[in-house]
Parts: sequence; C-alpha cells; structure tokens
Amino acid sequence: AGEGGVCADAIPVDVAQFLVTRGLGIYLKMLLVDNLMHADLHPGNIMLNLDIPSSGDDDGHDATTTSPSKKSFRGHITLVDAGMVTKLTKEESINYIGLIAAIGAGDGCAAATSLLRFSHSTAADQSSDRKQQRDDDLTPQQKLAFT
Repeated sequence: AGEGGVCADAIPVDVAQFLVTRGLGIYLKMLLVDNLMHADLHPGNIMLNLDIPSSGDDDGHDATTTSPSKKSFRGHITLVDAGMVTKLTKEESINYIGLIAAIGAGDGCAAATSLLRFSHSTAADQSSDRKQQRDDDLTPQQKLAFT
C-alpha cells in the first residue's frame, strides 16, 4: 500500500468511473434491451482498452472522457467468454431484474422471493426444446457474437 493507504498501482479515478458507468450501461442494455444474461461475468472476462491521445489529438468522440487532471482518453469495454450466455424468457427476465433490484436495495426478503420464482421457472425436468427455442430467438448478430 502506498501513502494514505492508496495502492500505487490503482487505476485513476476517471478511468474507474468510466469502467463502472460504461460497464453498468453495457450490462443493463444486455439485460433489459437484448434480454441476454452473461452467467460468467467476472473481472477476467472484462477487457478495457484505453487510448490516451497526445495533446491536441482529441477528435470529440463520445467515449472520450476528460479527467480532473485535464487529460483525456477514449475507452472501450469488451466482454469475453460468452460460453455461458443465455437468452432469458420473459418470466426469467422479470425474476432476474427483480433479484438485482432487491440486492441493490438491500432487501433480502425480496431477493429470496425472486430467487425462488427464478428456480421455479427453470425446473430441472425441462427438455432441450427450451434451449433450442432460445437459440432460435437469437438475432443473427447475437448468434455471431456468441459463437
């Protein structure tokens, strides 16, 4: 640990803010718009690309961020290892969003209720027809992204 308990190799605050806000946006779009769930999303499956232009090289791209230190960067986040990605049914989507909302609100009872509802919607005796239906529901772009 460095001075004041700060780790010397910690990422700058502006980069951390970009990673959290853009990462959350990607995740929510994936869940709410695309109706997909990445079931193996951990730091090793999140790739961050930063382009720090030399002074005067900023082209105004919407992903450019200016830090308090007046340096700017362009960032790009890529999620990898889509081997455990699934298209959620409407009921699963409602239950999963309810679970995340309950966790965010610190409501253990609501989280447990969502988990129980989710478990009922994915009974162990379901046939492979459901998986095939999910695969058929993917758009060509989603199929390409997850193959």
